[in-house]
Amino acid sequence: MDFESILTVCEIWAGRLGASLGIGTLAMAIWGMVHATRQPAAREAGPGIRYLRWPVLLAATVLFLGAGAAMWRPLPLQLSRKHRHSGDAQHRAEAIGNEGAGR
Repeated sequence: MDFESILTVCEIWAGRLGASLGIGTLAMAIWGMVHATRQPAAREAGPGIRYLRWPVLLAATVLFLGAGAAMWRPLPLQLSRKHRHSGDAQHRAEAIGNEGAGR
């Protein structure tokens, strides 16, 4: 497997890991929010408390994520092949060093 393939696989897995962590964090926040609404309230904040109920917060979260996805624009950053593979020389040097250590 060449270095470019390894880099591509690493990018894919980094994206998957980031998405998994983000979804897990969101799930924990929603679970905590739903669980907290089952606890007795110590004090209510007047008429605004109706906006803090879990269905309203869940709808706001879905709308926020949907708006974020609809307005998403990737960063206008184009790496040249030289910069994208700047680690290639280091990778080769480590491979050569490992071959020498095995002798």
